[in-house]
Amino acid sequence: MNKKIVIIGNGQIGQAIVHLFKGNDHSIQIWDKDHSKNISGKRLDEILPDADFWFLGIPAWFMEEALSEISLAIELP
Repeated sequence: MNKKIVIIGNGQIGQAIVHLFKGNDHSIQIWDKDHSKNISGKRLDEILPDADFWFLGIPAWFMEEALSEISLAIELP
């Protein structure tokens, strides 16, 4: 079954997660705060709401800022 997967962070952890899912029929989009590494070319609010899974491949010291950006990108019920 094809799943929509968003990986936040395009460093070593993000790339390891991509490698795990390569070869499957999953739709993988990578978003990184450093827009030069932002593979998806889209904003978080465009890719997160319809994703089946999110993976955070980011350093611990960026977690609070990342979760803040994520909360702005999605609408919680």
